[in-house]
Amino acid sequence: MTKKGLFNLLSKAKKAQSHLAFSSFSQRNEVLRLIGENLEENLQKIIRENQKDLKKMDTADPRHDRLLLNEKRILSVVD
Repeated sequence: MTKKGLFNLLSKAKKAQSHLAFSSFSQRNEVLRLIGENLEENLQKIIRENQKDLKKMDTADPRHDRLLLNEKRILSVVD
């Protein structure tokens, strides 16, 4: 991702946060449900990209295990 692409993504996230702050409980739940669906739909892609990132890290790095994503960890977030 380019710096410009990252900036745009972060800008959109900040705007979304502002909207969510003033949304109703049911609207926030709907957003969380949609995020969960998206995570499930992209599960294999997320794991594949995470593996690429982890290969760049030293396995002795204490962050390695914390950053490891697998199906169980991702689905625990969805539930």
